Amino acid sequence: MNYFDYAATTPMSAIALKVYLETAEKYYGNPSSDHPIGQAAQQLLSHCRQVFSELVEKPAESLIFTSGGTESNQLALALSLKLLPKERREVLVSPIEHPSLLYALAADPTIRVKKLPLDQQGKISPAVFAEALTDQTGLVVIQQPIDALAKIARQHKILFHCDCVQSFGKQPLPKGISSFSAASHKLAGPKGCGLLYLDSTVAFRPLSPGTTQEHGFRGGTQDLPAIAAFTQAASEAFKEMSQNLTYFRRLQQALVNDLPDWKFVAGDFPGILGLFSPSLGASDLVTAMAERDFALSTTAACNSRELVDPSLAALGLDKNQADHFFRVSFSSATTLDQVH
Repeated sequence: MNYFDYAATTPMSAIALKVYLETAEKYYGNPSSDHPIGQAAQQLLSHCRQVFSELVEKPAESLIFTSGGTESNQLALALSLKLLPKERREVLVSPIEHPSLLYALAADPTIRVKKLPLDQQGKISPAVFAEALTDQTGLVVIQQPIDALAKIARQHKILFHCDCVQSFGKQPLPKGISSFSAASHKLAGPKGCGLLYLDSTVAFRPLSPGTTQEHGFRGGTQDLPAIAAFTQAASEAFKEMSQNLTYFRRLQQALVNDLPDWKFVAGDFPGILGLFSPSLGASDLVTAMAERDFALSTTAACNSRELVDPSLAALGLDKNQADHFFRVSFSSATTLDQVH
C-alpha cells in the first residue's frame, strides 16, 4: 500500500516498536509502587520526562503524559478555564481548530467564544488578533504558527493554548504560550499516548484533589511502554526535523509539478498538502485510488450532503469545492517514486 495519510496516523517505527516491547517485558512494575520493580519503572518514567524536557526546552515538571492529543487539548482547556475569573471568560479561537477543542468550548455555557476571521492564506493576522482582544478576553486557542500572536497575548496576560499535534517534532515549537498538546501516533510512536505542556509560571490547579500521578494533573497508572516508545520516536523526529522539512518540500513540489492543472493548498503543517480534484469528487477519487493501492484522505470534507465541514468553510470553500478537496500527507519514509 502506498500510504499518504500520515496526518491521520503513522505506523510505529521499528525502533519505537522495539522500545515498546522491551519496556513492556522489563519494566512491568507500577511506577507508583515502592518496591524495586516499581521504582525501576519510576526511574524510566522520570528519564522519559527528562528527555522530553531537553527536546522541548521546558522544565520536566511542566510536562504531563496523557492518552493522546484529544485528552491533552481538553485537559489544557479545563485547566485554563478554571483560572479565568467571571469578568474574563471570553475565548478567541481559530475556526479551523480540532473538534476536540471547538466542541469542548461550545459545550461550556460559562464562556463566550469568538471565532477570528482568516486571511486568504488561512491565517489570523496580528493586526486582526490585536483588534479582537477585549478586557474580557482570558484565553486564546490557535494552532497556526503564532509567535507574534502569543507575544501580544502575553502582554495582555492572556492564556494561550496551541494544538501542536500535527506540528510536534516536525517544526520548531511556538514560543510564549501557556500550554501545548502533542500526540505520539503522529510521529511514528504508539497510539493512545500524548503530551501536555503547562507553563510552570501559570498557577494551574489540578481538577481533582488527591491525584498523585503526573504532578497531580492526571490520575491513573502511566502506560510506560507507550511513553518510552513515544520518547524514542520523538527523539528521532527532533533529530531529523531539519532534513525532514527539506524533504517534505521536495515531495510537495514533485507532486505539484506532476499535476499542473490541479489546485493545491499548502498549509502550515509540514508534509501535509490539500488538493482539489478537477473532475472526480474527493470521495470517489479516494475510493478509486484505494483500488490502485493508494491510501488518501478526504478529511471528512462534507459532513452531510448539505453542509461543508466547518474548517473548509472557514477557508472560504463552497460545497462544490469542498466536495473535490482531499489531503495527502507524507513522512520521511515516503519516496519520490510513490509521489510520481
